[in-house]
Amino acid sequence: MALNSTSVIRVVDLLCEGPIAGLVGCDEGIFLEETAIRTGTDRNFAPEDVSYDFKPGGKTQSQLEQGKDGTSTVSDVNVEIGQNYSETLSDENKVIARDYGAGQVTRQITDTDVESFELLLSIPRMFSTAQEGLAKGQLFNGSIQIAIDVQAQGEAFNTVYDRTITGIAVSDYQLKSPRINLSGQGPWNIRVRKVNLGENHFEVKFQNFTDVDQDIPIANGRGNQIFWTSLIELQSLRTAYPFCAVAGLSISTQQFKSLPTRAYKIRGRIVEVPSNSFVRDDGSLGFDGAFDGSLKKAWTTCPVCCWYDMATNSRYGAGDFVDASNLSWVDLYPLSQYSNQLVTNPDGTQEPRFACNTVIASRAEAFNVLQDLASVFRGMLYWQANTIQATADHGNLDGSSLSAVHLYTNSNVINGAFSYSGTSLKTRSTSIRVRYNDPANFFKSNVVVVEDAELISKYGYQVRELVGLALPQSFKRNGWGGGRFCLRRLTARS
Repeated sequence: MALNSTSVIRVVDLLCEGPIAGLVGCDEGIFLEETAIRTGTDRNFAPEDVSYDFKPGGKTQSQLEQGKDGTSTVSDVNVEIGQNYSETLSDENKVIARDYGAGQVTRQITDTDVESFELLLSIPRMFSTAQEGLAKGQLFNGSIQIAIDVQAQGEAFNTVYDRTITGIAVSDYQLKSPRINLSGQGPWNIRVRKVNLGENHFEVKFQNFTDVDQDIPIANGRGNQIFWTSLIELQSLRTAYPFCAVAGLSISTQQFKSLPTRAYKIRGRIVEVPSNSFVRDDGSLGFDGAFDGSLKKAWTTCPVCCWYDMATNSRYGAGDFVDASNLSWVDLYPLSQYSNQLVTNPDGTQEPRFACNTVIASRAEAFNVLQDLASVFRGMLYWQANTIQATADHGNLDGSSLSAVHLYTNSNVINGAFSYSGTSLKTRSTSIRVRYNDPANFFKSNVVVVEDAELISKYGYQVRELVGLALPQSFKRNGWGGGRFCLRRLTARS
């Protein structure tokens, strides 16, 4: 009987702070090895091979199906238990001794918070080969018996699991032990034994040979090899991951031989937006009527609203130091209107002037993060009269320039003279390299180079490198990358 094994990998991925609007297209927004689970009405992976669960990050969300069994820590062991069947031969090439490869391997669980464990074992070879008769050369069953012993601190080893596996395996056949509860005081020693079954390891036994000598070498026609692959330490910690958008996947090893890379296309954080606004299909804001100063919750790509959320949120932003009273929507509202105003591209299509589509995945200085987010709407920050003031380089909604705030002339300057200064020639950039995440290449890093031939001939080749954070919409339309939705990429980890 040929042995075939199928395991299920269960993984929980933390996407971002919640609550968020959700996955784009449900399972169309989940990518395994850069392939969506579903494209339109067609599934790229069978339901029995890949299934998922998703939670948007609410305060009282329910548990993921993939996380109900608690948390686990997987430790690689990858050690052979005993060895494969072998023979000792005489000078006449006759068998004078047989070694059935019995042995044992011991590992220790040092974390005293662990409550139970599982073992993952692998059998690469288990068979016996007929040496005579019509079945000569054909494979028959092999057998391996394993025993698992546990030793608590100050106690003797106690056998907690015993199993005999019978069949034919010529490639890795994996099996997992049931969950074994730990008792006594830790740390615990875990010992796995390969029991010596003698000739009962093999269905074809040398004692039954009649046409060939019973002492002929047959090691090449036998296999009873087993490896201890992994030790899985388990704790019954159960959490629904409040305020965290999480996705759980159940992946069959029949479809993926190892843990695949995962990516999620999501509509991100739900933030506060002006009460008279509505969200367009692309995530930008439209405005209807007068703004009364109040806010409501919605998902949007409006960079002003995203900046406001980062400035006032106390979980991950600057909210411990800045609250709503330190910000004025009297100043922010015109910036939001200007950012979300639809502009016409050279090809005749329309899109919002600016949009914020980014993942902030590492810790940084709060002011730097806020300044970077403000740069999306060409903004800058300063502190005045106990409030954070945000201003931006923009015009009126009708396309005209803003009125001058103040005019400086010789009459209102000290001594009536201006002092002019310039920049060093070495700082005058003539070539710009912008690094960004390219939606046309699965949001992988890409670089665009913009050069000015006239400036290069005048000042030489001076390169400046920039990172395009949440690039403006018009910037993307001209081939500079970006995307209306955030694609959260994850490296493979269990």
